[in-house]
Amino acid sequence: MSPVIRQIFIVHSVYIVGIVLLFAVLTLLFTPELSGGTGLGRFLAGAICLFWFCRVPVQLFFYGPELRTQNPVAHWAFASSGFFLSIVYGVAAFGIRSRKSAMTWRPITSVLPLSTAMAAWEWLVLVALRAAHRIDLGIIGILFSLAPLVIVPLGLQLVEAVPIPLTDTRLGHLTQSVVPVCALVAVASFFLPIGIFAALAAIPWLFVCLLNAVSGSLRIFRHGPSPLSRLCSSVGQLYLFIGGIWFLFSRMGARPLGFYEPIVLLTAVHFHYAGFAAPILAGALLRFLRLSDSYQRRALHAAVGCVLIGPALLAAGFVLGPRAKLAAALMLVIGEAGLAAWTLLAVGRVKPRWAQLFLALSAVSVIPAMLFAGLWAVGEYPFQPMLNIPQMAQVHGTINAIGSVFCGVFGWTLHMRYAQPAKESFDENSDYRWHRIRWQAPGTSTHSQWP
Repeated sequence: MSPVIRQIFIVHSVYIVGIVLLFAVLTLLFTPELSGGTGLGRFLAGAICLFWFCRVPVQLFFYGPELRTQNPVAHWAFASSGFFLSIVYGVAAFGIRSRKSAMTWRPITSVLPLSTAMAAWEWLVLVALRAAHRIDLGIIGILFSLAPLVIVPLGLQLVEAVPIPLTDTRLGHLTQSVVPVCALVAVASFFLPIGIFAALAAIPWLFVCLLNAVSGSLRIFRHGPSPLSRLCSSVGQLYLFIGGIWFLFSRMGARPLGFYEPIVLLTAVHFHYAGFAAPILAGALLRFLRLSDSYQRRALHAAVGCVLIGPALLAAGFVLGPRAKLAAALMLVIGEAGLAAWTLLAVGRVKPRWAQLFLALSAVSVIPAMLFAGLWAVGEYPFQPMLNIPQMAQVHGTINAIGSVFCGVFGWTLHMRYAQPAKESFDENSDYRWHRIRWQAPGTSTHSQWP
Protein backbone atom coordinates (compact mmCIF):
# COMPACT_ATOMS: atom_id res chain seq x y z
CA MET A 1 0.00 0.00 0.00
CA SER A 2 1.41 3.39 -1.01
CA PRO A 3 1.93 6.04 1.69
CA VAL A 4 -0.78 8.29 0.21
CA ILE A 5 -3.40 5.53 0.16
CA ARG A 6 -2.39 4.49 3.67
CA GLN A 7 -2.79 8.05 5.02
CA ILE A 8 -6.16 8.50 3.30
CA PHE A 9 -7.32 5.17 4.71
CA ILE A 10 -6.32 6.17 8.25
CA VAL A 11 -8.00 9.60 8.03
CA HIS A 12 -11.25 8.18 6.63
CA SER A 13 -11.31 5.39 9.22
CA VAL A 14 -10.86 7.85 12.08
CA TYR A 15 -13.64 10.08 10.74
CA ILE A 16 -16.05 7.16 10.29
CA VAL A 17 -15.38 5.90 13.81
CA GLY A 18 -15.88 9.44 15.11
CA ILE A 19 -19.24 9.75 13.34
CA VAL A 20 -20.43 6.43 14.76
CA LEU A 21 -19.34 7.48 18.26
CA LEU A 22 -21.17 10.78 17.75
CA PHE A 23 -24.34 8.83 16.90
CA ALA A 24 -23.88 6.81 20.09
CA VAL A 25 -23.48 9.95 22.23
CA LEU A 26 -26.59 11.51 20.68
CA THR A 27 -28.57 8.34 21.32
CA LEU A 28 -27.47 7.82 24.92
CA LEU A 29 -27.49 11.44 26.15
CA PHE A 30 -30.28 12.99 24.06
CA THR A 31 -32.79 10.15 23.79
CA PRO A 32 -35.87 12.30 24.65
CA GLU A 33 -34.94 14.85 21.99
CA LEU A 34 -34.37 12.19 19.30
CA SER A 35 -37.63 10.37 20.01
CA GLY A 36 -39.77 13.35 21.08
CA GLY A 37 -41.18 14.18 17.65
CA THR A 38 -39.56 17.63 17.35
CA GLY A 39 -38.31 18.83 13.99
CA LEU A 40 -34.60 18.63 14.79
CA GLY A 41 -34.95 15.32 16.63
CA ARG A 42 -36.85 13.72 13.74
CA PHE A 43 -34.30 15.05 11.25
CA LEU A 44 -31.34 13.62 13.18
CA ALA A 45 -33.08 10.29 13.76
CA GLY A 46 -34.01 10.10 10.06
CA ALA A 47 -30.44 10.88 9.01
CA ILE A 48 -29.05 8.16 11.27
CA CYS A 49 -31.73 5.77 9.96
CA LEU A 50 -30.62 6.47 6.37
CA PHE A 51 -26.96 6.01 7.38
CA TRP A 52 -27.56 2.50 8.71
CA PHE A 53 -30.11 1.60 6.03
CA CYS A 54 -27.53 2.18 3.28
CA ARG A 55 -25.03 0.08 5.23
CA VAL A 56 -27.10 -3.12 4.81
CA PRO A 57 -26.85 -3.56 0.99
CA VAL A 58 -23.17 -2.57 1.16
CA GLN A 59 -22.55 -5.38 3.65
CA LEU A 60 -24.58 -7.92 1.69
CA PHE A 61 -23.39 -7.24 -1.85
CA PHE A 62 -20.23 -5.11 -1.94
CA TYR A 63 -17.79 -7.28 0.01
CA GLY A 64 -16.31 -10.20 -1.87
CA PRO A 65 -17.45 -13.79 -1.25
CA GLU A 66 -14.03 -14.78 0.10
CA LEU A 67 -14.22 -12.18 2.86
CA ARG A 68 -17.79 -13.14 3.77
CA THR A 69 -16.86 -16.86 3.85
CA GLN A 70 -13.86 -16.27 6.10
CA ASN A 71 -15.82 -14.12 8.55
CA PRO A 72 -19.46 -15.32 8.46
CA VAL A 73 -20.27 -14.30 12.04
CA ALA A 74 -18.98 -10.76 11.59
CA HIS A 75 -20.66 -10.48 8.21
CA TRP A 76 -24.13 -11.36 9.48
CA ALA A 77 -23.59 -9.37 12.68
CA PHE A 78 -22.90 -6.19 10.70
CA ALA A 79 -25.81 -6.83 8.30
CA SER A 80 -28.36 -7.56 11.03
CA SER A 81 -27.10 -4.66 13.19
CA GLY A 82 -27.50 -2.19 10.33
CA PHE A 83 -31.01 -3.44 9.62
CA PHE A 84 -32.00 -3.31 13.30
CA LEU A 85 -30.60 0.19 13.84
CA SER A 86 -32.31 1.52 10.71
CA ILE A 87 -35.66 0.26 12.03
CA VAL A 88 -35.10 1.71 15.52
CA TYR A 89 -34.11 5.17 14.28
CA GLY A 90 -36.82 5.04 11.62
CA VAL A 91 -39.47 4.50 14.29
CA ALA A 92 -37.98 7.38 16.30
CA ALA A 93 -38.11 9.68 13.26
CA PHE A 94 -41.46 8.75 11.74
CA GLY A 95 -43.33 6.63 14.27
CA ILE A 96 -44.25 9.27 16.85
CA ARG A 97 -47.95 10.09 16.77
CA SER A 98 -50.34 11.50 19.31
CA ARG A 99 -53.13 9.29 20.57
CA LYS A 100 -55.78 11.56 19.06
CA SER A 101 -54.40 11.20 15.53
CA ALA A 102 -53.06 7.66 15.74
CA MET A 103 -54.52 5.18 13.30
CA THR A 104 -55.92 1.85 14.26
CA TRP A 105 -53.31 -0.90 13.87
CA ARG A 106 -53.83 -3.10 10.88
CA PRO A 107 -52.07 -6.36 10.01
CA ILE A 108 -49.61 -6.57 7.12
CA THR A 109 -52.23 -8.28 4.95
CA SER A 110 -54.29 -5.08 4.98
CA VAL A 111 -51.38 -3.31 3.27
CA LEU A 112 -49.94 -6.17 1.24
CA PRO A 113 -51.89 -9.05 -0.29
CA LEU A 114 -50.88 -12.28 1.39
CA SER A 115 -49.35 -13.58 -1.85
CA THR A 116 -47.13 -10.48 -2.16
CA ALA A 117 -46.06 -10.68 1.48
CA MET A 118 -45.10 -14.32 1.02
CA ALA A 119 -43.27 -13.49 -2.21
CA ALA A 120 -41.28 -10.79 -0.39
CA TRP A 121 -40.28 -13.35 2.22
CA GLU A 122 -39.25 -15.78 -0.52
CA TRP A 123 -37.04 -13.10 -2.06
CA LEU A 124 -35.35 -12.51 1.32
CA VAL A 125 -34.71 -16.24 1.53
CA LEU A 126 -33.07 -16.08 -1.92
CA VAL A 127 -30.85 -13.25 -0.73
CA ALA A 128 -29.85 -15.19 2.39
CA LEU A 129 -29.10 -18.34 0.40
CA ARG A 130 -26.99 -16.41 -2.08
CA ALA A 131 -25.09 -14.70 0.74
CA ALA A 132 -24.43 -18.13 2.28
CA HIS A 133 -23.28 -19.47 -1.15
CA ARG A 134 -26.02 -22.08 -1.12
CA ILE A 135 -27.31 -21.11 -4.58
CA ASP A 136 -25.57 -20.01 -7.74
CA LEU A 137 -27.51 -16.84 -8.52
CA GLY A 138 -25.78 -13.59 -9.37
CA ILE A 139 -26.67 -10.11 -8.20
CA ILE A 140 -28.45 -9.37 -11.48
CA GLY A 141 -30.67 -12.42 -11.03
CA ILE A 142 -31.40 -11.38 -7.44
CA LEU A 143 -32.42 -7.89 -8.53
CA PHE A 144 -34.59 -9.20 -11.34
CA SER A 145 -36.33 -11.68 -9.00
CA LEU A 146 -37.47 -8.80 -6.79
CA ALA A 147 -39.43 -7.30 -9.71
CA PRO A 148 -41.92 -10.13 -10.47
CA LEU A 149 -42.17 -11.20 -6.84
CA VAL A 150 -42.75 -7.81 -5.21
CA ILE A 151 -42.36 -4.71 -7.41
CA VAL A 152 -44.85 -5.62 -10.14
CA PRO A 153 -47.64 -6.79 -7.74
CA LEU A 154 -47.28 -3.59 -5.71
CA GLY A 155 -47.14 -1.50 -8.87
CA LEU A 156 -50.34 -3.05 -10.18
CA GLN A 157 -52.10 -1.97 -6.98
CA LEU A 158 -51.12 1.60 -7.83
CA VAL A 159 -52.35 1.10 -11.39
CA GLU A 160 -55.76 0.29 -9.90
CA ALA A 161 -55.84 3.81 -8.44
CA VAL A 162 -56.08 5.48 -11.88
CA PRO A 163 -59.53 6.82 -12.79
CA ILE A 164 -60.27 3.64 -14.79
CA PRO A 165 -59.27 0.78 -12.47
CA LEU A 166 -57.52 -2.20 -13.92
CA THR A 167 -59.83 -4.63 -12.10
CA ASP A 168 -62.95 -3.21 -13.79
CA THR A 169 -62.35 -5.61 -16.66
CA ARG A 170 -61.96 -9.37 -16.95
CA LEU A 171 -58.47 -8.73 -18.25
CA GLY A 172 -57.57 -6.99 -15.00
CA HIS A 173 -58.94 -9.84 -12.89
CA LEU A 174 -56.97 -12.35 -14.95
CA THR A 175 -53.75 -10.37 -14.59
CA GLN A 176 -54.09 -10.06 -10.82
CA SER A 177 -54.83 -13.75 -10.37
CA VAL A 178 -51.93 -15.15 -12.40
CA VAL A 179 -49.14 -12.80 -11.27
CA PRO A 180 -48.09 -14.73 -8.10
CA VAL A 181 -47.80 -18.12 -9.81
CA CYS A 182 -46.12 -16.76 -12.93
CA ALA A 183 -43.62 -14.82 -10.80
CA LEU A 184 -42.57 -17.97 -8.94
CA VAL A 185 -42.13 -19.85 -12.20
CA ALA A 186 -40.04 -16.98 -13.58
CA VAL A 187 -37.71 -17.08 -10.58
CA ALA A 188 -37.48 -20.87 -10.89
CA SER A 189 -36.14 -20.43 -14.44
CA PHE A 190 -32.84 -19.19 -12.98
CA PHE A 191 -32.25 -22.65 -11.53
CA LEU A 192 -32.71 -24.41 -14.89
CA PRO A 193 -30.03 -24.70 -17.57
CA ILE A 194 -30.23 -21.89 -20.09
CA GLY A 195 -32.11 -23.17 -23.11
CA ILE A 196 -35.49 -24.64 -23.89
CA PHE A 197 -36.51 -25.55 -20.32
CA ALA A 198 -35.55 -22.17 -18.85
CA ALA A 199 -37.34 -20.44 -21.74
CA LEU A 200 -40.50 -22.46 -21.09
CA ALA A 201 -40.39 -21.32 -17.45
CA ALA A 202 -40.06 -17.69 -18.60
CA ILE A 203 -43.09 -17.81 -20.92
CA PRO A 204 -45.73 -17.49 -18.13
CA TRP A 205 -44.14 -14.23 -16.99
CA LEU A 206 -44.11 -13.00 -20.58
CA PHE A 207 -47.85 -13.76 -20.60
CA VAL A 208 -48.32 -11.50 -17.56
CA CYS A 209 -46.34 -8.76 -19.28
CA LEU A 210 -48.47 -9.17 -22.41
CA LEU A 211 -51.69 -8.79 -20.40
CA ASN A 212 -50.35 -5.58 -18.93
CA ALA A 213 -49.38 -4.27 -22.35
CA VAL A 214 -52.85 -4.98 -23.73
CA SER A 215 -54.46 -3.26 -20.74
CA GLY A 216 -52.25 -0.18 -21.10
CA SER A 217 -52.79 -0.02 -24.86
CA LEU A 218 -56.57 -0.23 -24.51
CA ARG A 219 -56.54 2.56 -21.95
CA ILE A 220 -54.58 4.86 -24.28
CA PHE A 221 -56.63 3.90 -27.35
CA ARG A 222 -60.02 4.44 -25.73
CA HIS A 223 -59.32 7.47 -23.55
CA GLY A 224 -56.30 9.19 -25.07
CA PRO A 225 -53.04 10.30 -23.43
CA SER A 226 -54.60 12.51 -20.78
CA PRO A 227 -54.49 12.89 -17.87
CA LEU A 228 -50.74 12.45 -17.58
CA SER A 229 -51.03 10.32 -14.43
CA ARG A 230 -53.06 7.73 -16.33
CA LEU A 231 -50.61 7.84 -19.24
CA CYS A 232 -47.78 7.04 -16.80
CA SER A 233 -49.51 3.82 -15.75
CA SER A 234 -50.15 2.81 -19.36
CA VAL A 235 -46.58 3.52 -20.48
CA GLY A 236 -45.23 1.55 -17.52
CA GLN A 237 -47.32 -1.46 -18.50
CA LEU A 238 -46.07 -1.24 -22.10
CA TYR A 239 -42.45 -1.10 -20.93
CA LEU A 240 -43.09 -4.16 -18.79
CA PHE A 241 -43.86 -6.18 -21.92
CA ILE A 242 -40.50 -5.20 -23.42
CA GLY A 243 -38.82 -6.35 -20.22
CA GLY A 244 -40.65 -9.67 -20.44
CA ILE A 245 -39.38 -10.21 -24.00
CA TRP A 246 -35.77 -9.60 -23.01
CA PHE A 247 -36.18 -11.88 -20.00
CA LEU A 248 -37.28 -14.64 -22.38
CA PHE A 249 -34.25 -13.91 -24.60
CA SER A 250 -31.99 -14.24 -21.55
CA ARG A 251 -33.44 -17.59 -20.50
CA MET A 252 -33.24 -18.88 -24.08
CA GLY A 253 -29.59 -17.95 -24.35
CA ALA A 254 -30.40 -15.80 -27.39
CA ARG A 255 -28.25 -12.90 -28.57
CA PRO A 256 -30.68 -10.23 -29.81
CA LEU A 257 -28.99 -7.46 -31.84
CA GLY A 258 -25.68 -9.15 -31.10
CA PHE A 259 -25.76 -8.51 -27.35
CA TYR A 260 -24.44 -11.10 -24.89
CA GLU A 261 -25.11 -11.74 -21.24
CA PRO A 262 -25.27 -9.97 -18.86
CA ILE A 263 -26.51 -7.15 -21.14
CA VAL A 264 -29.57 -9.18 -22.17
CA LEU A 265 -30.71 -9.81 -18.58
CA LEU A 266 -29.76 -6.26 -17.57
CA THR A 267 -32.07 -4.97 -20.29
CA ALA A 268 -34.90 -6.98 -18.76
CA VAL A 269 -34.04 -5.51 -15.35
CA HIS A 270 -33.91 -2.03 -16.86
CA PHE A 271 -37.42 -2.23 -18.30
CA HIS A 272 -38.87 -3.70 -15.10
CA TYR A 273 -37.48 -0.92 -12.89
CA ALA A 274 -36.82 2.21 -15.00
CA GLY A 275 -39.49 1.20 -17.52
CA PHE A 276 -42.36 -0.10 -15.36
CA ALA A 277 -41.80 1.08 -11.78
CA ALA A 278 -40.52 4.62 -12.40
CA PRO A 279 -43.56 5.72 -14.48
CA ILE A 280 -45.89 4.11 -11.92
CA LEU A 281 -44.21 6.17 -9.17
CA ALA A 282 -44.48 9.28 -11.34
CA GLY A 283 -48.20 8.68 -11.83
CA ALA A 284 -48.74 8.22 -8.10
CA LEU A 285 -46.94 11.50 -7.39
CA LEU A 286 -49.00 13.34 -10.02
CA ARG A 287 -52.26 12.07 -8.56
CA PHE A 288 -51.22 13.15 -5.08
CA LEU A 289 -49.86 16.64 -5.84
CA ARG A 290 -52.43 18.07 -8.29
CA LEU A 291 -50.50 21.34 -8.66
CA SER A 292 -52.44 24.49 -9.49
CA ASP A 293 -49.48 26.75 -10.27
CA SER A 294 -48.72 26.56 -13.99
CA TYR A 295 -44.93 26.91 -13.64
CA GLN A 296 -44.71 24.21 -10.99
CA ARG A 297 -46.94 21.95 -13.05
CA ARG A 298 -44.76 22.44 -16.14
CA ALA A 299 -41.60 21.65 -14.18
CA LEU A 300 -43.15 18.48 -12.78
CA HIS A 301 -44.47 17.44 -16.19
CA ALA A 302 -41.01 17.98 -17.70
CA ALA A 303 -39.47 15.63 -15.13
CA VAL A 304 -42.23 13.08 -15.77
CA GLY A 305 -41.62 13.35 -19.52
CA CYS A 306 -37.94 12.51 -19.02
CA VAL A 307 -38.91 9.47 -16.97
CA LEU A 308 -41.37 8.29 -19.63
CA ILE A 309 -39.04 8.75 -22.62
CA GLY A 310 -35.69 8.04 -20.97
CA PRO A 311 -35.89 4.21 -20.67
CA ALA A 312 -36.62 3.74 -24.37
CA LEU A 313 -33.94 6.21 -25.45
CA LEU A 314 -31.36 4.64 -23.15
CA ALA A 315 -32.04 1.19 -24.56
CA ALA A 316 -31.83 2.59 -28.10
CA GLY A 317 -28.54 4.30 -27.19
CA PHE A 318 -26.82 0.92 -26.96
CA VAL A 319 -27.58 0.53 -30.66
CA LEU A 320 -27.26 4.14 -31.87
CA GLY A 321 -23.94 4.90 -30.21
CA PRO A 322 -22.27 6.42 -27.12
CA ARG A 323 -23.55 9.98 -27.72
CA ALA A 324 -27.18 8.88 -27.78
CA LYS A 325 -26.54 6.68 -24.75
CA LEU A 326 -25.06 9.62 -22.83
CA ALA A 327 -27.95 11.94 -23.73
CA ALA A 328 -30.56 9.35 -22.77
CA ALA A 329 -28.85 8.50 -19.48
CA LEU A 330 -28.58 12.17 -18.50
CA MET A 331 -32.25 12.68 -19.41
CA LEU A 332 -33.24 9.79 -17.17
CA VAL A 333 -31.03 11.11 -14.36
CA ILE A 334 -32.62 14.58 -14.60
CA GLY A 335 -36.12 13.13 -14.61
CA GLU A 336 -35.53 10.84 -11.64
CA ALA A 337 -33.83 13.62 -9.67
CA GLY A 338 -36.74 15.96 -10.39
CA LEU A 339 -39.31 13.42 -9.19
CA ALA A 340 -37.22 12.79 -6.07
CA ALA A 341 -37.21 16.51 -5.28
CA TRP A 342 -40.99 16.77 -5.72
CA THR A 343 -41.47 13.68 -3.56
CA LEU A 344 -39.45 15.24 -0.74
CA LEU A 345 -41.57 18.39 -0.98
CA ALA A 346 -44.78 16.36 -0.79
CA VAL A 347 -43.79 13.75 1.78
CA GLY A 348 -44.88 15.86 4.75
CA ARG A 349 -48.54 15.64 3.64
CA VAL A 350 -48.52 11.88 3.10
CA LYS A 351 -50.30 9.64 5.58
CA PRO A 352 -49.43 7.52 7.56
CA ARG A 353 -46.00 8.17 9.06
CA TRP A 354 -44.58 4.90 7.77
CA ALA A 355 -45.49 5.97 4.24
CA GLN A 356 -43.52 9.16 4.84
CA LEU A 357 -40.54 7.10 5.94
CA PHE A 358 -40.50 4.86 2.88
CA LEU A 359 -41.13 7.71 0.44
CA ALA A 360 -38.37 9.79 2.02
CA LEU A 361 -35.97 6.84 1.76
CA SER A 362 -37.01 6.39 -1.85
CA ALA A 363 -36.35 10.02 -2.74
CA VAL A 364 -33.02 10.17 -0.92
CA SER A 365 -31.86 6.88 -2.47
CA VAL A 366 -32.27 8.41 -5.93
CA ILE A 367 -29.27 10.67 -5.26
CA PRO A 368 -26.54 7.98 -5.04
CA ALA A 369 -28.28 5.76 -7.59
CA MET A 370 -28.44 8.51 -10.22
CA LEU A 371 -24.93 9.69 -9.32
CA PHE A 372 -23.55 6.28 -10.24
CA ALA A 373 -25.69 6.25 -13.39
CA GLY A 374 -24.29 9.63 -14.41
CA LEU A 375 -20.71 8.54 -13.73
CA TRP A 376 -21.25 5.43 -15.81
CA ALA A 377 -22.76 7.43 -18.70
CA VAL A 378 -19.97 10.03 -18.70
CA GLY A 379 -17.41 7.23 -18.50
CA GLU A 380 -18.88 5.61 -21.59
CA TYR A 381 -18.55 8.89 -23.49
CA PRO A 382 -16.51 11.09 -23.71
CA PHE A 383 -14.18 9.94 -20.91
CA GLN A 384 -12.69 6.57 -20.01
CA PRO A 385 -14.98 4.03 -18.28
CA MET A 386 -15.23 4.72 -14.55
CA LEU A 387 -17.54 1.84 -13.62
CA ASN A 388 -17.94 -1.58 -15.17
CA ILE A 389 -21.15 -3.57 -15.47
CA PRO A 390 -20.64 -5.72 -12.30
CA GLN A 391 -19.96 -2.59 -10.23
CA MET A 392 -23.04 -0.86 -11.64
CA ALA A 393 -25.18 -3.90 -10.86
CA GLN A 394 -23.90 -4.18 -7.30
CA VAL A 395 -24.06 -0.51 -6.31
CA HIS A 396 -26.44 1.34 -8.62
CA GLY A 397 -28.72 -1.66 -9.14
CA THR A 398 -29.05 -2.47 -5.45
CA ILE A 399 -29.67 1.11 -4.33
CA ASN A 400 -32.12 1.76 -7.15
CA ALA A 401 -34.06 -1.51 -6.74
CA ILE A 402 -34.35 -1.59 -2.95
CA GLY A 403 -33.95 2.03 -1.92
CA SER A 404 -35.59 3.97 -4.73
CA VAL A 405 -38.11 1.63 -6.34
CA PHE A 406 -39.22 -0.73 -3.55
CA CYS A 407 -39.42 1.98 -0.88
CA GLY A 408 -41.28 4.25 -3.30
CA VAL A 409 -43.83 1.69 -4.44
CA PHE A 410 -44.36 0.41 -0.91
CA GLY A 411 -44.69 3.95 0.45
CA TRP A 412 -47.42 4.92 -2.03
CA THR A 413 -49.12 1.58 -1.41
CA LEU A 414 -49.17 2.32 2.32
CA HIS A 415 -50.67 5.72 1.63
CA MET A 416 -53.34 4.24 -0.60
CA ARG A 417 -54.25 1.20 1.51
CA TYR A 418 -54.34 2.95 4.87
CA ALA A 419 -56.66 5.62 3.52
CA GLN A 420 -60.40 5.01 3.40
CA PRO A 421 -62.71 5.88 0.50
CA ALA A 422 -64.80 8.89 1.45
CA LYS A 423 -66.56 9.77 -1.76
CA GLU A 424 -67.32 8.07 -5.04
CA SER A 425 -68.90 9.46 -8.20
CA PHE A 426 -69.91 8.10 -11.56
CA ASP A 427 -69.28 9.63 -14.98
CA GLU A 428 -72.02 8.47 -17.34
CA ASN A 429 -70.21 9.86 -20.40
CA SER A 430 -67.38 7.35 -20.09
CA ASP A 431 -67.32 3.91 -21.68
CA TYR A 432 -66.01 2.55 -18.40
CA ARG A 433 -66.91 3.31 -14.82
CA TRP A 434 -65.02 6.44 -13.83
CA HIS A 435 -64.17 6.46 -10.15
CA ARG A 436 -63.14 9.66 -8.46
CA ILE A 437 -62.32 8.56 -4.97
CA ARG A 438 -61.28 10.95 -2.26
CA TRP A 439 -59.18 8.96 0.15
CA GLN A 440 -59.33 10.26 3.71
CA ALA A 441 -57.19 8.86 6.50
CA PRO A 442 -58.94 8.46 9.86
CA GLY A 443 -58.35 11.46 12.07
CA THR A 444 -57.15 13.70 9.22
CA SER A 445 -58.69 16.45 7.15
CA THR A 446 -60.03 15.83 3.66
CA HIS A 447 -57.20 17.69 1.86
CA SER A 448 -55.15 14.50 1.53
CA GLN A 449 -56.56 12.86 -1.57
CA TRP A 450 -55.94 9.72 -3.54
CA PRO A 451 -55.89 9.47 -6.41
